[in-house]
Amino acid sequence: MKKDFFSNNKILFKINLLYLIALIPIIIFSYLKNGLAVYQAHKISFFGSLQYLCIPILIVILVYCLEILWFVYIKKDKDFDDVINSSVPLICCLCYLVSGPRDSLFITVPLIVVTMFITKFLKKVSINQVALFNVVLYGILYALGLANNANFLEASQATNYSLMQSFIGYGVGAIGVTSGLLGIIGYIILLFNPYYKKSIPLYCIIFYFVIAGTMAVFKADVTITDVLVGMFNNGIIFASVFVAALSIYSPMMSSGKLAYGMLFGLIAGILVAIGLGGVSPYIAILFASIVTPLLDRIK
Repeated sequence: MKKDFFSNNKILFKINLLYLIALIPIIIFSYLKNGLAVYQAHKISFFGSLQYLCIPILIVILVYCLEILWFVYIKKDKDFDDVINSSVPLICCLCYLVSGPRDSLFITVPLIVVTMFITKFLKKVSINQVALFNVVLYGILYALGLANNANFLEASQATNYSLMQSFIGYGVGAIGVTSGLLGIIGYIILLFNPYYKKSIPLYCIIFYFVIAGTMAVFKADVTITDVLVGMFNNGIIFASVFVAALSIYSPMMSSGKLAYGMLFGLIAGILVAIGLGGVSPYIAILFASIVTPLLDRIK
């Protein structure tokens, strides 16, 4: 590594590091909710419960190893700057966290690798890997009749969580996305990097709430509380803070960021209202990321 690496590359390195730090509480909570609590209820083994704690860490380590092979041995880079600066380990970790607690690792792990190489080879097209992974995973599981984000305990009993419990993260949802509280804490941590696109999560959440709230008006049995619970369970805050704002897939210009957030809110709000659930924000992000070059041209 070059002696001046940290001074020349502090932007990407710091934001990746802050992302990983912000994900630590989420990974711990996902282990407590989907692993330890389910083990204590005798629904999974102790070693089975550890996957929610160990898999994200292993993914980061293994993908860094793949990045070494890619940059050093295939691209013949003379140093490790591109490896340490890489966002790919973080992005692959996010892919795991947006998968379901009962999804087979024999499906999710190969799919993470496949989407990683797809986005590597399609550099001319802005495609958010996390969103692509989630949408393709949902399609595969739906076709197999396995699309369900309940963990092994939730699948065995009726669940009815209060608004506060849902805000903390005890709702039914993907592995790491259900806690609105930890999503907000993660957002605060990411604010310590001035290059984090802090306006994008705000735009996404505000416009989602506006659209979802408006849709609720036309449904007699849906209240604002239901909208908020749905926002937490479907991981809207997590998707907005950690996925939508990823620098390499989102607009640079202020007007583009606003349009990006509006597009996210419109698509995700409508899709959640019609019952698509947790895949909704990732369909929105996938489409918004593809049209990001056009959004950046808005004046």
